[in-house]
Amino acid sequence: MENTTVTIGNTRTVELDFETGTTDIYLEKPSQPNLMKLYEEQLGNLEGVTVCLSGGLDSQFSANLAKKFCKDVNAVCFRFMWDDIVMNADDVVTAKQFADKIDLELHYEDIDAKDHLENNLVEYTRKYATLSPQISLQLAGIRNSKFNDRILMLGGEAPNCCVSKDKDAVYLERKNYTDEDGQGIAATGVSSSFYFIFNAPFVNLEKQHGLHIIKDPFLLTPEILYAGYYQNKYAIESFGQCYELPTGQKRNKETYKQNYYRSFEEFEYVFPLAKRTGFENLKFYLASQTGNFDEFDELYRVPLLNIAKETAWYNPRLFDSGSRSAFSKKVNPVNFRGVDDTELEDIILNSVRETEPTFCNVYNFDW
Repeated sequence: MENTTVTIGNTRTVELDFETGTTDIYLEKPSQPNLMKLYEEQLGNLEGVTVCLSGGLDSQFSANLAKKFCKDVNAVCFRFMWDDIVMNADDVVTAKQFADKIDLELHYEDIDAKDHLENNLVEYTRKYATLSPQISLQLAGIRNSKFNDRILMLGGEAPNCCVSKDKDAVYLERKNYTDEDGQGIAATGVSSSFYFIFNAPFVNLEKQHGLHIIKDPFLLTPEILYAGYYQNKYAIESFGQCYELPTGQKRNKETYKQNYYRSFEEFEYVFPLAKRTGFENLKFYLASQTGNFDEFDELYRVPLLNIAKETAWYNPRLFDSGSRSAFSKKVNPVNFRGVDDTELEDIILNSVRETEPTFCNVYNFDW
């Protein structure tokens, strides 16, 4: 990675600056916040689309979009192999159930996770600006896929919101908020480094190899992102539930996330009992073999930090070696640009006051 700035979207929706640690998010109010109409404008002319189907709700949503608006659509599910064992077996089963449900042609490609983690992590860290072994493995799947001459659509992240305990304030995901003392509030339990961690590596892969990747359909245009936030209004009104500003262990938003996607009534899903990536199984296996709970992180995550420090893109404000995940949870500058985003907060807050929803947070555990 040579350039330390990354732009996301068909038109500039998110701009990242690795040097300053700044995220600029652009919103534009459409004449009608109708997501399906906006998606039709962006996706309706695409032909030859392969959805990277993980089995999670985000990629299921992308598959629904591609099936509805694009031509010549199929899907590929990456099976992460450790010796002869499928690490992400739960996801693979869910992906098959979902593909059958919506009549989507599904292919499988095996990725040698053991070989990649032991031999390719350093290369991928330097080239694509990632400190995540999981993301590195996803990048390897895409880079080596037989479908990478097609348009690849991945699952993004729904632009959700959360609500204060007294239900008198709404907080937009990704936006920085401060309390009365000027201290940062983790509005939705998501680091403001999110796009650096989960999106920038895919943009780098796309540019360096001449691929066409849609990493997050919510970031295609500023209008779509605006309408994506607006969709929270419908989710709250339809299901009478909202996500409380997370504190303590009860910060998992999976129930609300399901409600959000279910608010697109024409789409179908297969809801897993619990979201698992397969890396939980690998962490448990390595810990049980060595007696060291942190064996996975010590082998495959922590060493990457020293490699990253030698690169042009490394910024300690974004990446921190002080935690097991090696990612900083510090608040970095996030600027919402374009329309007045407080208008969106007020629109959603009015729905909260009219609907009087209950909180649907569930407990979060790291296995």
